[in-house]
Amino acid sequence: MKSLMRHAAATFKRHWTFQRSALAATLILAIAAAAVASPAASPKPDSKPDSAAEQTCGQEMAASAEVPAQWQALMSHVASNMEWHAGWVGANRSVEARRERDAMARVAREYRAMAAAAGRAASAMRAMKDLPAGPHDRSKVDLPAQASWMRAKIKMQRQFAATLLQHAADSEKALAELEAPPPQ
Repeated sequence: MKSLMRHAAATFKRHWTFQRSALAATLILAIAAAAVASPAASPKPDSKPDSAAEQTCGQEMAASAEVPAQWQALMSHVASNMEWHAGWVGANRSVEARRERDAMARVAREYRAMAAAAGRAASAMRAMKDLPAGPHDRSKVDLPAQASWMRAKIKMQRQFAATLLQHAADSEKALAELEAPPPQ
């Protein structure tokens, strides 16, 4: 899996030309890394971390804040394009142009709301960094239910990563059209 992630990173580095391309690549890699994370990274029941390799839940949450932080940046970036598009198409005074402008502006506002929520989540997660570990009694956890939840999470992460990759490929095609020389 590590070689796959290295290959994906190298591919993104070579092929993505958008300003924030590293953001989307990092988000995808973070999701992939979380999907294959080892349970050994979690503290032992009723114990505090005894080595630098073990993290408290607070440290783990703080480290994972990169995902909502990058989501915030991506949603803000996409919203700015929607706002630009709404203004551009809205310059035409037709009924259809006004409808498209209004609809695009509404979606952009929702993207801004997602970005703001992601930013708040990232801040709250980072604030957990120094939170002391509480007791973790594994006998109180429904381990099969937790494992089922984790399998579903991993499946969703992989589906989301695939969706982001498809959208990136679509964006690359659109970029190629934008950068193509005008027909003579």
